[in-house]
Amino acid sequence: MLRRLIVSLDLSLLLGKEPSSYRKWSGKFGQYNLLHECTRDKQDMTTRNYLSSVVKKVASEDQWMEYEYHYLRGIHISECYVKEKLFGCIWKYMCSAYPVEQEKLKKEATKLKADPIDEGSRVKGLRDIEEVLEFIPEFQESILILHIATDVVFLHSEAEQHTASSETKQDMKVIKILSDYMMFLVAVLPGMLPGLKLRSLYDTTLAALEKLWSEKRSLSCSSMTREKCLTDIMFMFKKEENITRKPENREEWKLGLEARIYNRAL
Repeated sequence: MLRRLIVSLDLSLLLGKEPSSYRKWSGKFGQYNLLHECTRDKQDMTTRNYLSSVVKKVASEDQWMEYEYHYLRGIHISECYVKEKLFGCIWKYMCSAYPVEQEKLKKEATKLKADPIDEGSRVKGLRDIEEVLEFIPEFQESILILHIATDVVFLHSEAEQHTASSETKQDMKVIKILSDYMMFLVAVLPGMLPGLKLRSLYDTTLAALEKLWSEKRSLSCSSMTREKCLTDIMFMFKKEENITRKPENREEWKLGLEARIYNRAL
């Protein structure tokens, strides 16, 4: 047991290094689902991993979260179809960004073999790439909205999923993995995301959903339907709350932000 613990632990946990500051990507997609974390029974010991509980005692909260949601719950890229689907999609959209430029690029590639590279053109090319990859400051907010919206759609379309084609089911699996991975980056490794590091946005959203669940949860919700129950509560919350009122102070600003996330996700 001790050997398993030592082998499974990362040296950074013992050396006190920050998460992911010492290595390249391991090829794993960390998995973190916001609705599951808000509704799971935190007192249920059967769902806890022994090694994870040990790490939680000896490491910081951030280091434990990376161990739990990356090493234990993460999915290796070789175990799914994410690589082919994702890279193909990225290439498709990058090409569609400048459709008129494709033929021009082919001619320039041929010309480069004979002519020296112009430094001015290189700089312009880099700026064009930066424009394509530019992210708005609210990138983390977009991830939160899309993550919640993805779960809402999946949880409320179970009947359609059973009759879907194998290709559609495969696509949905990839979407789910990527959604939970992006949420993992927001919750555990926000430094890996572009734009502003809005940790408070995630904390506020998590606290709001946990509060909503604790106050309005139904005793009839089983462990298999808790996430769906929470989405139903969110629909009710959307109808009850006046989300158009202008916030008057910081607390109301937070409530307005939470309502905006709910509203845009639903």
